[in-house]
Amino acid sequence: ADEKIVILDHLLDLTTTKKRYLTDEDLKQFENYLENPSESTRLVIIAEGKLDSKRRLVKLLKRDAQIIEAATPKEQEVKRYFASQAQELGLQFVGDSLDQLLLKSGYDFGELQNLALLQAYKEDGQITLEDIEEVVPKTLQDNIFDLTQMILKRQIDQARNLVKDLRLQGEDEIKLIAILLGQF
Repeated sequence: ADEKIVILDHLLDLTTTKKRYLTDEDLKQFENYLENPSESTRLVIIAEGKLDSKRRLVKLLKRDAQIIEAATPKEQEVKRYFASQAQELGLQFVGDSLDQLLLKSGYDFGELQNLALLQAYKEDGQITLEDIEEVVPKTLQDNIFDLTQMILKRQIDQARNLVKDLRLQGEDEIKLIAILLGQF
C-alpha cells in the first residue's frame, strides 16, 4: 500500500497519569519522529485521560496534529439524539415510552437500530410501552433477571428454554452461571 496506519493504543506517557511505560530514550526517539514524520504514515494515538500539556510531546502534537477528544455522552444528550432520530423516522412516543426505550437500549448509540424495528412494527408511528416490550430485544441483564425469577419460582422448563435461547444468541453457559451466582 502507498500509506500505512500506525495505531498506538493506551499511550499513557502523554497523559497526566503517573505511570510511564516508555524510557526517556524511547520518548526522545518518538519526539524526533514527531518533528519529522513519514509522509506515508498516518499515526493514530489513543490515550485515555487528560493530556499532560507540560510535556514536549504533547506540545508537538497540539501544534501539528489533529486532536479529537471523545467523551461519554450524558443521558440527556442521548435522549435528545434518540428523540430527534425518532422524529425523522416519523415516530411519536406515548407517555414514558421513550424513557423505556432508552432503558432497554442501555443509553447506547449502538442500539439506535431499535428505532428502525419500532418503525417497521408500527406503521402509524405511535409507540407505546407495550410496543417497546413487544419489539425491542431484551438485554442480557433483563434475561438474567427473568431467569433468576424462574429459578426462584421453580419454573424449570421455562428456565431451560431461556438458557437455550441465550446459548443460541451466543452467550456462554459459564458466563451465565457466574452472573447467576452473583445474583444470589
